[in-house]
This record gives sequence, C-alpha cells and structure tokens, in this order.
Amino acid sequence: MRDPETLPRALLVSVGAAMAANRLSHFYDLRGASQTIDTGCSTTLTAFHQACQSIQSGDSDMSVISASNVILNPDNFMVMSSAFLSEAGRSYAFDSRASGYGRGEGSATVIIKRLDHALRDKDPIRAVVRATAVNQDGKTETITTPSQEAQAALIRECYRKSGLNPADTTYFEAHGTGTPTGDPIEAGAVASGFSQNGRRLTPLTIGSVKTNIGHTETVSGLASIIKVVMALQNKQIPPNVNFEKPNPAIPFEDYRLRVSLYDGSAYTFTNIPAGSDEAGKLGRPSWHSPSICQ
Repeated sequence: MRDPETLPRALLVSVGAAMAANRLSHFYDLRGASQTIDTGCSTTLTAFHQACQSIQSGDSDMSVISASNVILNPDNFMVMSSAFLSEAGRSYAFDSRASGYGRGEGSATVIIKRLDHALRDKDPIRAVVRATAVNQDGKTETITTPSQEAQAALIRECYRKSGLNPADTTYFEAHGTGTPTGDPIEAGAVASGFSQNGRRLTPLTIGSVKTNIGHTETVSGLASIIKVVMALQNKQIPPNVNFEKPNPAIPFEDYRLRVSLYDGSAYTFTNIPAGSDEAGKLGRPSWHSPSICQ
C-alpha cells in the first residue's frame, strides 16, 4: 500500500510506532516514562495497568493513557475478513447471530493520579481504581483462542488484590466482541470467576460497549473504562444493542448471567469488576490508590 519511491523523509519520526507516545511527551514537555504499547485488543488495558503500577511505585505522579484507532486503508479489513470480522459489520455480543466483530474508530484518553494528590489539587475525580491485574492465555488451541481458565484466574486475582468480594458485583463490562469462539469462553470465565462454590445466588449483568460503537481495537479497553465510569456516575447501565436471541452456546440460566437491555427501566448497581468504583462509594480507599481524573 506504500510506494517506496515516494516515501516522505520524515516517515519514521512522524508515524513510527515508537514516536506515538514520545511525540506527546515532546510536545507537552513530559519527563516521565514514555511508552508505546501494543498487545492487540488489550493494548490500552495493559497500558492502564502499567500506568497504575507506575503511580503506586512512586515512579510517576500522574499518568496519561491515550490511544486512537483510525481506519485509513483496507489492509486489515482484507486480512481479517476471513477470520474475525462480521459480515454484517456489527458486533452481536452474546447474541445467537455472533459471527465476528464490526470495526470501529475512536480515540480516548484517561488521566490517573494518586487519590490524595487528586484531592489536594482539587481535580474532578471520576472513579477510584481498586486494583488492576494482567496475564496471558498461554498455550491454547490457536494463538488467537482465549483461555477460559486464564480469564477466570485473572478475575480472582484482581479481586484478591482489591479486597472486594466478587459476589457483591452486579455488572461486568466484558470484552464481548461477538465472535462465536470468544463469547462463550468469556461467559464461562465470568461465571466461574464471580461464583462461590460453583454457584452464584444473584444474576450478574454483562454488557459490551462494542455493540454500541463497534470494536475500536487498540482503543477498546479505554472505551470500556469510560463507559463504566459514566455508568457509575449516572447509575444506569447502557443497553447492549443488536441483542435479540441469546447465544445457544452460552447457558445463561446455569451461569446466572443476563445481558443489559433497554426495556424502559434503568439497571442500577454498586461496583464494577474492573477493580474500580465511583469515588467514595465503597468505603475509604488507600490514599495511594490511583484515581481517574478528568
């Protein structure tokens, strides 16, 4: 897609991957660690985890996590159309029509600081981060096949670090791409991670922002965080669109899961399983906890 005879002289310093973060640091005169991270669809959640670690270790006073996804050429459409993308161009997360995801464009930025610093500086605090965790699927059937066991273990580890009880969680913002392989595996991991003795007493509502705005790929993690923080503030869970009939590969009743839908009423909830909560709603957090600021 590129003509080697007309490549611009400043190509590498303009659009080279390593320059994405460093250009922001250069422009705003930021002196802390500056990293461009690429872990596929989990990019911004991995970056968010690294940023929280940097805050908690004292390496940084503030962290800026930013990403953008702009579809400028047909390269990825062409190579992904036979394996990942929905023919309808939509993400039917947890629906019987799940056949792949619909791509989306977007950009997002989240700023985090230590809670005591945010209070001191009178920053508008959107949420408090209780814990973050990250792992890898390891050896699975294919390199793109997720591991239900690894996902469930990650949920448990995050809640162990946060000191929160998974049984108290009433909403889970899922990856929920709408793929026939990924959705059932993730649903099983969520059911396992949020049950006690293999059974959950109250239903757990799940949803995915990808049904609303498409899969923004590298930006999708931040899109999920922003969605849930706004849901906490407004005490409403945005409904999953494109949902008609449950995916038969997911035993919703046995798992005690339900999909957030619009039926004229608002779902309400107390905390979310990303290790975050609306500022001040779940008791006094550590002053060293990262907080999401505007």
